[in-house]
Amino acid sequence: MRELRRLVSEEEKHYAQAGEYIATVRQAILSSQGFLGKWQSTLLSQAYESLDQGNYTAALEWAKQANDLPLEPAREEADPSLRAFLWTASFALLGVVTMLILFRAVRRSGSITMTKGL
Repeated sequence: MRELRRLVSEEEKHYAQAGEYIATVRQAILSSQGFLGKWQSTLLSQAYESLDQGNYTAALEWAKQANDLPLEPAREEADPSLRAFLWTASFALLGVVTMLILFRAVRRSGSITMTKGL
């Protein structure tokens, strides 16, 4: 019975250490790049899945592979076409809001002039 408890305790310890290692790898990648690359994300997902299935050895291997991938350059800006679209949409929205404000101002000044004439 003691042997079984010892084995269970060791297994729990290994799972906890594997989980901590995966979290450490994930945090190190995020700290260095600010995001997870596609393959890094896939490998870390595999690591968590293996850990959930009880295979901490495979989980450690997946995390190690994610850690060994070359770091991708930080993404400082959005895609240029997306940025151009957002600028255009922002200016269009600003134009619509400006026109609505001017339209209301003209309507108000017209109604004020009409009430003074009465």
